[in-house]
Amino acid sequence: TRKESSAASDVYKRQTLASLPENYTGQVSGTVIIEANNNIEETVTVERELAPGQLTITVMDQNDQAVSGAQVQLNEDQTETTYAEGQVVFDELAEGTYEYVINELPENYEHNIASQSVYIAEGATEARTLQVQYNAQPGTVIFNVTDQDNSPVEGAVISINDTTITTNEEGTATISDIEPNTYTYSITELPEGYIGNASGEVTVNESEITTAAISVEREIELSTADIKVVDQNGDAVEGASLAFGGLTGTTNSEGIAHFESLEPGRYNY
Repeated sequence: TRKESSAASDVYKRQTLASLPENYTGQVSGTVIIEANNNIEETVTVERELAPGQLTITVMDQNDQAVSGAQVQLNEDQTETTYAEGQVVFDELAEGTYEYVINELPENYEHNIASQSVYIAEGATEARTLQVQYNAQPGTVIFNVTDQDNSPVEGAVISINDTTITTNEEGTATISDIEPNTYTYSITELPEGYIGNASGEVTVNESEITTAAISVEREIELSTADIKVVDQNGDAVEGASLAFGGLTGTTNSEGIAHFESLEPGRYNY
């Protein structure tokens, strides 16, 4: 504002703004009429440039993992998509209240978040976080149960994740639609003639098939063998010493050497 007085006749004077503070713009010159014997007030209007605000929105899942590819809308005219860090940045915002909402999420994500509001003061920077739900895709585990000869074992019962499954004639048992995680499994029942209490851990990965090998022992039925030694006349030979498959024996009065606890197989004597 400029004030001047004069006792003379009206005087026209031109005024000029030499400079303005930073962030101000407006009228820089004009004319003032100075009337005789009067005080004059002149108002010069300038404009202050308003500092823009900024809003950062971060989208995370329930495991605090950033969600890339989420589409976020601000008011009705701005839409951005989250990048690797799960963030979108809206800048050059005028002071005011804004509405933001998630428009779209990548596959296997969902949310039930209503539109949110945020007030952006002049030059302010605001940040908000939205949490969504990630639905992990299940995996599959295939167990292969074999004996000491690598032969499949049918009828083995396996317990995993509060579920029991039984091997088929190929010695395999499958559990599907199981959430990704690390699980403990154990053999709870074996068919007759097999022994073992195998247990372990298996890690199920999302949308993948995982295999686990389990080995048990087939019980072997032991046998006996009698080796008889005779002469050319068919008479029994007593006291003959025999080596039989790593064992040794001596014939009795009937010419027989008796061997016990023999596993099935081929023996040389």
